[in-house]
Parts: sequence; structure tokens; C-alpha cells
Amino acid sequence: MEADGYRCPPEYQRRGRSSSPQSSRGTAVKRSPSEGPKIKSRTEDLERTVEAMKAFVDTEMARRAERERKKQEKAEAKKREEEERAALEAAKRLEEMKKQRRLEKARKQEEEQEAMAKAIEVSVGLRFGTVDDRLKNIVREVLLENQALAKDKGKAPEAIASTSGEANESAIKVITKSTEGLQMTEKRKRGEDAPVGDSPPVVTPAKRTTRRVSMRPLRLAKKLRTRPMVKKTSLLRLNRRALTAVKTTLRDSTLERMQFLEATRFPYPRVRGHVRCRLQELEGIPDLALNANNVPLARQQDRTSRLCSEIVDGFRQWVNAKGQVISCTASEVVRCMQPIALEERGYLDKGAVLDLKARLDGLVLTPLDRNPGVTLVICPALYYQGMFDLFIRNDGYVPIVGSESDVMAATRECLRKEGLLAFGKWDGKGHVGKAYALPKHKDLDWYRPICPTFSEPTARTGKAVAKGLNHLLFTLPHDLHFNLKAVSSLTSRLEAVNRKCARQGSGAILTARSYDIKDMFSQLPHDEILQAVDWVIKWHKEKGRQFVRVNTRGRGSTFGLTTGQDHWRLLEFDDVFNFIRIDLRHTYTFALNVLLQQRIGIPMGKSTSPPLACILCAHAEHKFLCSLGTNRQRVFGVRLVDDVSLIIASKTPTEQEVDGIWQRFEECYPSNLSLKRTDDGTGKWDFLGCEVKIDPTMKQVLSVQLTKNEKTLWTSEILEFKNGQSYCS
Repeated sequence: MEADGYRCPPEYQRRGRSSSPQSSRGTAVKRSPSEGPKIKSRTEDLERTVEAMKAFVDTEMARRAERERKKQEKAEAKKREEEERAALEAAKRLEEMKKQRRLEKARKQEEEQEAMAKAIEVSVGLRFGTVDDRLKNIVREVLLENQALAKDKGKAPEAIASTSGEANESAIKVITKSTEGLQMTEKRKRGEDAPVGDSPPVVTPAKRTTRRVSMRPLRLAKKLRTRPMVKKTSLLRLNRRALTAVKTTLRDSTLERMQFLEATRFPYPRVRGHVRCRLQELEGIPDLALNANNVPLARQQDRTSRLCSEIVDGFRQWVNAKGQVISCTASEVVRCMQPIALEERGYLDKGAVLDLKARLDGLVLTPLDRNPGVTLVICPALYYQGMFDLFIRNDGYVPIVGSESDVMAATRECLRKEGLLAFGKWDGKGHVGKAYALPKHKDLDWYRPICPTFSEPTARTGKAVAKGLNHLLFTLPHDLHFNLKAVSSLTSRLEAVNRKCARQGSGAILTARSYDIKDMFSQLPHDEILQAVDWVIKWHKEKGRQFVRVNTRGRGSTFGLTTGQDHWRLLEFDDVFNFIRIDLRHTYTFALNVLLQQRIGIPMGKSTSPPLACILCAHAEHKFLCSLGTNRQRVFGVRLVDDVSLIIASKTPTEQEVDGIWQRFEECYPSNLSLKRTDDGTGKWDFLGCEVKIDPTMKQVLSVQLTKNEKTLWTSEILEFKNGQSYCS
């Protein structure tokens, strides 16, 4: 083996003889005769066992394969179902998207049509708003011409009716009355035709006349005279003229149906075909629901858990909580509540309010002229017409073509150019307010415009400027104007008037008148407003003042320094004047979804509106007092916003002199304003919630405080104005 290149390992190299027995290779092993069948049977058993095991394994494998096949088929079927379901959902989703697109397209078309109709109505209202006046002027000119012709012919001239709205007869009645006596006396005759050149004259042939002058009476048979003949004729044989002659007017069944449904749905009192009534006039209305200040009771079964949730929600929004979770238990809340017999107290049920809301759905419900005790139910058509006349057809408002963002950008740019961007404290989240109207208590056909401006970008600066203007006005001497700071100052002002009247002696004669200044906020031109503001600022500048400091979070204004105090803001006079000038030019509001700009009048709804109106009136009153000369010491006035009373005291007054003072006062305010006299000339009148009268014996002006409900309490024993809240609400 070593010769073959193989070396035996050391552990196999042993010395001595091998321990294995020596046996000859050619010798066969002898076995027992009984061992053969045993081995054979054992071998057969082993074969059968192997075959049985093989059969079991094959069966098990076949069963597993069948189970895997079924599982796979089930998974494939489930996958197919999911795919089919996904395909159906996708198709359904696609159909829904198409349906939504169609609905969105239809909605946009409707909005575009409504916007177009509204724009057309606005443009027509703006362009043809003065058509009535022009027609009246044309009618007046025609009547003047007719009068001139009648005068030339010797006829008596007829009176021409006034073209103003206060005339007794309308223009149509005037035309009808003037044409009643007109008649045709003779036909218009045609003259002879003159020859033209060498052409012969035109000869008109005479008209042909019928030979038969009268109809020959028919001789009917006796049968026909006794019984009318009825002849059946097909409709197709009738003449077309007969068909058109008997044609009836087409009825608009849809419009009649809508009117019927409206009348049956809202069987309430109507004005000009539209619903307009007070809520008290309807039947089945709870008494507590008539006052808008009353709060209905929401019946809650578990009030404890609701109060707990409200407390937790309230503290969750608290800034100082700083992430802490505030919780409360039912036992803690129960100690804050007490059982109340709700049925015995007669509370207003929330369900009754919801039923009333559903009953009046589709109508406009609004408080009647800041009187929450009376709720007016009005048709949207009447409310829309009132808003249209109040804003769209008003000459003081002009529609803006651009959008709200363009208007805000232009206003901000104007402030930036004037260097007032920091002074104005522009709020980027601000927007233009939406105007609405409240029907007036005295006349439901008239509306009071309300223009909210609390959301405008310069609202905070406007409030500060308003406080500064009030301080400038209130610090003027009382002898320069008639303005009152508040109603509570009426007593002290009348006492001062009585002291001055006493200086005239016992022979003094007192005369007084009361006026109401109309169209103060809507007809004042901006130039006169700026002149009044410039007048009051110049007066204070002459006193050495250059600024005013106001408290932005409370009361208080001063011309001095307020070092060490928070929330005080310094307003220089020049900045105040420039801000007011820009604010007058950029006053916008939304009315009926139309962006309008107010170009005439004091800005509606802004904080600066009341002080601007009072300053303008004070300026006019100052010029009036300066024009009186020595009579200034005998004229006394009291005014709060648009209510003014004037008192004249004199020892030996002449009628002409007193009338001259009255005339000067009525003409002292701007020409756009009109004064309406509110007293009856008896020396007693209602003024600022008081009854003011002149005592001719004591030569004094007396006042007695009144309430709004005093007249109704004495006459009908009811409260017409209800500003309070019921104890059961």
C-alpha cells in the first residue's frame, strides 16, 4: 500500500496478531432450517406495512392537494368578487361624479342666471330710476302748451297739477281730465294737388257704393219659425276665421297654481298681494314667543351630563389651561343645580319655537324698528323691494365693478401713499360688511338702513378716531353750538337757559320750536363734512393743541400726556383729518350681494358717523349764532344728533324780527338737509323722551320725563315697546 502512495495512519499500525477470528473465505455459513419462513413472513409483513404506509401517504397527499386546490379556487373566486366589486364601485363612483358635475353645472348656471338677472335689475334701476320724474316733466310741458293754446283761443286756463309726490292727482288723471272735452268737429280735408312739372294732376277715382241700401227681410217657413234648426257640422268644415273668432284667452295654470299654493300655505294678512303682518296678529302663537328677547327652554333629560360636557368644553378652549385637562364629576355638578317644576312656571318650550319656525318657513321675521317686543312677518319680495329702493336706487350709492379684494387693496394702497398704514393698523382678515334693513315702527313701508362695519380692516382705528372726535366736540364752549353730550345733560342745559332768561326780566316773552333734521346721514356732501372737521381742529390748534390721547379699552380722552398707563393711544390732528378724508372716499357695503360704494353722506354704520354728524351740525350752528349779532344773547338751542329745539327770549320782540331768526335757523344747515317741524305751536312738545313746555307765567322752560309706553298705558293699558325679558324665559 505504501508503494501505491498510501500510508496507513499510526493508529492502525498495531503489533501482534489480529483479534478477529480467521475464517476461510470459501466456507458458507450454515443456517437453521426454521429461520427461512420467519424471515420470509417478516419480509412480507414489512412489504405490506410499506404499501399501507405508501397508500396512506398518497391519500394524505391527494387530500392535501385537493384542499389546496379548493383553497386556491376560493381565493381566486374571492379575488374575482373583489375585482368585480371594485369595478362596480368605480363605475358607481364615476356615475356619482358625473351626476355631481351635472348638478354643479346646473347650480352654477342658476347662480349665473340669478346674478345676471340681478345685475340687469340693478342697471335698469340705476339708469331708469328717474324716468318717472322725466315723464312728469314732459307731461307738465304738454299741459303748459295746451294751456297756451287754450288761452289763445279764449278758453279759461286750467290749473296744472303738481309733479311732486305730494300732489293730489297723478299725471294720468291730469291728462284724462284735460282731454275730456276734446272732440272731432270735422274731418281733415285734403287740398288740391299742385301739378309737378309737365305731369298731369293725379285724379283719385270716386269710391264705389253698394246698390243695395237695406237688407231684404227673409221669409222663413212656419216650421223654421216655430223650431230652431240644428245642423250638425264637423269641426274640420268650419272656417278658420270662425275658429280664430271664438278663441279664448290662454290661462296660465302654473301661475294660478303657484298663487293658490302661496295663498293656502300662508293664509295671513297681505299688503299689495304679499304677506305683511305682526306676529301678534296670527293665531296660535305662544305669548312668550312674541318677545324676541325671551329665551326658550331646551328640555334635556340628563341635564347633569350636559352641564359637565359644557364645563369641560369651556375650559378646553381656555388659553391659560396650557394643555391641562379639566374634568368634573356628576356629584360636583349636582350641587350647583336645583330641581324646578317647569310646568308650573310656564316656560317657553323650544319645541313650540321650532314648530313656529317651520310654520313661517319662507318668510322674513325681523324686529320692528329696534323693538324686540314686536316681530314683523314679511314676504321676501317686499323686503327685497325695500332693500332695492333703500340702497340700489339711492343716489348716494354706486355699484362697484371690481371684487371685494380689489377694493380692499385699493384702500390699503391709498393709506400707504398717505403714510397712514401704521396709523390705520390694517387688519388683513377684515372684510366688507353686509347691509340689511329694519322696518320703521311708524310706517311699515319705510325702512331703516343698517350697515355693519365691525369687520372692516380699519375698525379699531375708526373707534379710536371716533373717541378723539367726540373729545374735540365736547371740549368746545357751549356758547358756540347747541350740541348735547348725552340725554342726561338736558336738565343742566335747560337750567342754564332759565338763568339766562331770568336776566331778561319779567317782561320777557319766550317762543320755542322743535325740529327734526332729515337725511342727515344720507344726503350730506363730503366737502362740507371735511370743512366742519377742519373747523373744529383749527379751533383746538389755536389753543396750542396738536394731538389727543384716547383710551382704546375704556373711557377717557385727554389732551395731555398719560405716561405709565396702558392702552392709551396718541392721535395727531393731521393724521385724524387725513384718515377721515380717506374713510369718506372708501366706504363700501354689500346690499343684495351687490358691492356698493357710498359717495354721498356720512359713512353708514361706522364709529365715526355720530361724531361727524354732530360736528357738522355744530359748525352750522356756530355760523348761525355768529350771524345774529346782538340777538345772540336771546337765542338758546338744544340738540342731540338730529333732534333740535330753539328758544327765543326777548323783552320787546317784533314779529318781523322773530320771523327773521326762525328763517335764518331753518336755512343754517346744509341745503341737502331738510328741517321738519315736530311741535304744534302751543309751547309744548316732546323732546328726547321728555315733555318740554314753556311756562308763560314764570318765564321758564320746564321738562317732565316720559316713557315710550306712556301713551299706550293711558289709552289701551298695554306695553307697546318691550325691551325687557320675561321672568319665565
